[in-house]
Amino acid sequence: MRLSANGPFRSILCFVVFISLSFFKMSAQIFPAFTAPSSQQNSIQMDAGVSAAQAPNGEYQTALVSVYSSNGVLNYSVASAGLNSNYSSPVGGNSPNVNCNSAYPGLCSAAIAVYNGNIYVAYPDQETGGLDVLEGTVLAGEAGYSFQLVHQDTSVYLTTTPSMVVFNGQLIIIFGATRPFKNAFYSVNYTAGGTWPTATDANLGGSTNEISSGVKPGLAVLNAGSESQTLWMTSQQNNQYHYLYVYYSTDGIHWAPNTAVGTGGKSPTYAIGGGISMVTIDDELVLANQQDASPYGLIVLSSPDGTNWSIRNYPTSGEDLYLGNAPALALFNDDVALQYRSNTSAYMEANLVIQ
Repeated sequence: MRLSANGPFRSILCFVVFISLSFFKMSAQIFPAFTAPSSQQNSIQMDAGVSAAQAPNGEYQTALVSVYSSNGVLNYSVASAGLNSNYSSPVGGNSPNVNCNSAYPGLCSAAIAVYNGNIYVAYPDQETGGLDVLEGTVLAGEAGYSFQLVHQDTSVYLTTTPSMVVFNGQLIIIFGATRPFKNAFYSVNYTAGGTWPTATDANLGGSTNEISSGVKPGLAVLNAGSESQTLWMTSQQNNQYHYLYVYYSTDGIHWAPNTAVGTGGKSPTYAIGGGISMVTIDDELVLANQQDASPYGLIVLSSPDGTNWSIRNYPTSGEDLYLGNAPALALFNDDVALQYRSNTSAYMEANLVIQ
């Protein structure tokens, strides 16, 4: 067990039973060994989904930082050991509220990424429906961060929570929008020190039924840092079938045609129920999602190449992990953290798998 001392809890308490388990592979795919905790107490209340990333921290050196909406207000949580929250607070500053428009259930949460040593948070604006981006800087000796609004784009009207990733030296943000074009994905490619660009059509298929701008997409990089690195995106099919589709890009701008995810890369097989969280583990794509139908348990898909995928429901026996919205899947000190809003309450639950 690698929990460190939590010290005084501030603002919100979070207690989670911690289970240390190892990784295993199945048919060349990776599946973190998540199990349903038998007992959890947690008082972090969320409106919908959650996103998380490992980030530098002024008090703990490094921490798992999560972002989520609570009563429409953007909040964040800091977990020094990747599991229990040591600190949580509204982001404060001049940050607008999160758009929790019920017409678009894929909204009402935020995305987080670390770029050039600072935290960036992207989310839909409550008043304009456009894109807001905050930058969070480390405070020396403090668990919290100083957040400032650094970019707003009102040329788009978001229908999904954004996803963010660092690729080719840029911070890339992708989200679904209904303006200017309906059911299209838009992207913002930002270079540190430069001017924030206006969102442009990501050219991921227009309004065809093979894409969706109704749920958060997943973004991850394969072979990061090498000459062969590629950016991958996963999304839900934009019709009643909700099949999983995959795209990839070698430059973060131009995308290969979408491919339906199925057994052996053939006809679509896997349906997903909501927003996606995706990471790279040992050079394999691993994504977490909720089931497409009740009881909305956790499902994880894994692929070494973006073509051949395997799926697993969690756990294989006993109590399921029931998700109320899009989960957060994040790497923390080379381990894997999972956070999600419970399907039976409005509170955050968490799991951490030790490699």
